[in-house]
Amino acid sequence: MRAIDMSPPMLATIDESAPLLDAAKLMREKGVGDILISSKGVAEAGSVGVITDRDIVVHALACDLNPEDLTVADLCTREPVRIDADAGLAEITAAMNKHGVRRVLVTRNSEIIGIVTLDNVIDAMAEIIGNLSQMLARQFDYEQAHLVPTKSRDSAA
Repeated sequence: MRAIDMSPPMLATIDESAPLLDAAKLMREKGVGDILISSKGVAEAGSVGVITDRDIVVHALACDLNPEDLTVADLCTREPVRIDADAGLAEITAAMNKHGVRRVLVTRNSEIIGIVTLDNVIDAMAEIIGNLSQMLARQFDYEQAHLVPTKSRDSAA
């Protein structure tokens, strides 16, 4: 499975000067845990970074910072990990592991076209494991249906 196949079709974006609370509200509205940050509020206009729901909780709320005093630029990851749209599952998980991240931006010709999250990877792996499990059951059924009769050792005497 390729990165582009695992990436949701739409990215939420917000301008880097937006208040942190606007990012949290946008995440809730879009049902996402991450937003692409740009200098113009759109992905194509020169991406600045990514902010996640975890960034908001761990780096603002848990540190007793006032979210009303912060912008998304204050907490965003400035150089998110990027992978090519055709990268496979092994390449994606290797990049996540190497950089210690749960999300990677998906690019094609340097343009950001999606994001793959740990949840997307787990879903893909579950699908693969489910397919393999079904294959094993079908293999057993096939073998049972095509058993060759064996000679009894007792009848040879």
